[in-house]
Amino acid sequence: MKVTVAVVTYKRAWALPFSLASIASQTRKPDEVVVVLKPSGDGSEEVISKFVSQLPIRLIVQREGNVTDAVQLAIDNARAI
Repeated sequence: MKVTVAVVTYKRAWALPFSLASIASQTRKPDEVVVVLKPSGDGSEEVISKFVSQLPIRLIVQREGNVTDAVQLAIDNARAI
């Protein structure tokens, strides 16, 4: 069984280290981590880049839409399902 973790974020750079560290510390590592980011200039990209060596992150940038659209975008781009 393959495991995909989806993370949707907007203006939450302060919370990302906790979320990504939690994912990285799991006994069963995910096969992929799909991060859908709506750019906000809060430094989220830098936080994500610090975890690329620990997790198989695929970053998807969402330019338009709401949180429901972001979740659907993550599902549509998950390869491990």
